[in-house]
Amino acid sequence: MDGIDYRRNVEAAIRDGLASDAARTYLVRMGFDVGTYEPLTGAFDDGALTPEDARQGRPIHAD
Repeated sequence: MDGIDYRRNVEAAIRDGLASDAARTYLVRMGFDVGTYEPLTGAFDDGALTPEDARQGRPIHAD
């Protein structure tokens, strides 16, 4: 392959979010402005998201 350990990068992104250098670098390379990212987890009382919450929120946050 290309020498990139994708599994490690994905695991770091899941665990660390944008604190992961690998995740930030990848997203910037793909054209995302990571400086404007606003996590939605603060919008949930306990930080948990049910499948129903996700279905309802997707159209709202897709724009």
